[in-house]
Amino acid sequence: MRMFAEPSMATSAVDWRGTARARGRERSEDNPLTAPGRYPLVPVIAFCLFMLLGVSLIMLFSVEGAGGGGSEVLKQALFGGAGAIGLLLIWSVPYQRLTKWSVMMYLGMIAVLVIVLLFGVEIKGARRWLRVLPMFDVKVQPSEFARPTLILILAWYFRRYRGLIHRFFNGILIPLGIAGVLCGLVLLERDFGQTAFLGCLCFGMMFIAGSRWIPMGSTLLVLGVVFLGLIMLDPVRRGRVEAFLQEHEQGTVDAQISAATNFQADQSVLAIQEGAILGRGLVNGYRKEGRFVPEATNDFIFSVIGEELGLVGTLGVVFLYGVLIVVGTVIAFRAPDATGMLIASGLTLNLGGQALLNLLVVTKLFVNKGLPLPFISQGGSNLMMHMVCMGILLNIYVQGQAKRRRRLASPLPLRMQGEHDSLDRAIDF
Repeated sequence: MRMFAEPSMATSAVDWRGTARARGRERSEDNPLTAPGRYPLVPVIAFCLFMLLGVSLIMLFSVEGAGGGGSEVLKQALFGGAGAIGLLLIWSVPYQRLTKWSVMMYLGMIAVLVIVLLFGVEIKGARRWLRVLPMFDVKVQPSEFARPTLILILAWYFRRYRGLIHRFFNGILIPLGIAGVLCGLVLLERDFGQTAFLGCLCFGMMFIAGSRWIPMGSTLLVLGVVFLGLIMLDPVRRGRVEAFLQEHEQGTVDAQISAATNFQADQSVLAIQEGAILGRGLVNGYRKEGRFVPEATNDFIFSVIGEELGLVGTLGVVFLYGVLIVVGTVIAFRAPDATGMLIASGLTLNLGGQALLNLLVVTKLFVNKGLPLPFISQGGSNLMMHMVCMGILLNIYVQGQAKRRRRLASPLPLRMQGEHDSLDRAIDF
C-alpha cells in the first residue's frame, strides 16, 4: 500500500496553471509600469523630467523665435526622445551588472577622450567634441559621460576594497588616481569647469564612502591651490576670477574688465531683475535679443526663464530640481546595498551640483563657468547623460523597493533578516 498517491494529470495541469498565474501576478506587481502604487517615486521622477524637458523646449522656441524655423527645438526634442529611450534601456539593466562592467567602461572612456584630443572638433579654443553625423552637424561631448563612468568605477572600488578605505593610500590616493586620469584628459581639452567638477565628484564619493576626513581635506586644499594656479596661467580665466573677486570685495569693477569678462553675468542678472514676479511673458523678453545674453540657449537659459516667466517661473524650476535631489537622496538611503547607496549618492550629487553651480553663475554668485542647466539647456550630450543617470537611479530604487517588500513579507524577525543580508553581501563581494 502506497502512503502517498500520485497526482493525476488533471491535478498536475491545474497546479501548473495556478503556479504560472501566480508567477505572472508577481511579475506584474514587480513591474513599476503596471504597478505604480508599489513604486511611488517613479511617477514623481517622470513628472519632474517631463516638466523640465517641456520648459526646455518652450524656452528654446522663445529664444529661437518664429524666424528660426524651430530647428533647435526639433533637435532638442530628438535628443530628449533618444534620452528617454536610453533611460528605459538602462533602467532594465541591474546596476550590479553596470558595476561589474565599470572597469571596461572606464578604459573605454579613456580611449574616447584620447580620440577627442587627436581628432576632435575645436570650438572657442576648446577641443571637446566629436562630430558623429557631419551631414546633420551632430556633435557629441564625451567628457559629459566621464561623470557617470567615474561614479560607477569608484562605487565598484570602494565596495570591493571597503576594508582598506581608512588607509591614506587605498582610501585617497588610488581614488584620486582613478579620477586623475579622466581629469587630466579633460583638462587637455581645455575644459577647466568639467575638470573641477570631476574632481569634486571624486571627493564627494570619497566622503560618502568613509575616507578619513583630515587627510582628505588636506589633499583637497593642496589640489585646490594647484588647480587655482593653473587657472591663473590662463589669461581669460584669470580675468574672470579677478573681476569676480574685485566686484565682490569693492562692490564695483573696472568697466573694461567687466565688459570683457562679466558681460554675460551682468546681462543675466539684469534679465532676471526685469522679469520681476510674473515676467514679461513668453517670447517677450528682449535681453536675449541682440546677443545681450550671448549663451541664451545654453549656460544662461535660466536668465531667459527669469525674464519671461519671472520669479514664479524660476522658483518652479528650482522646486523641480529640489524634488529630484530629495528623491535621489531617499533612493540612496533605501538602496539595497552599499554599492547602490554609493552610486545613487554620486548621481544625485552630479545632478544637484551641476544645477546649483549653473544657478550660482547665472545669478553672479560664482565665477563664470560654462556648465549647462540639466535637462533645460540646449545640448544633447548633457541631456542624454542625465537621462541615463536617471535610469540607473530608477533601477536602484526598484531593487530597493523589492527588497523592502521581501523583508516585510518574511517570517523572520527584522534583526535576523539584517544578519542574513550582511552575510549575503559579504559572500557576494
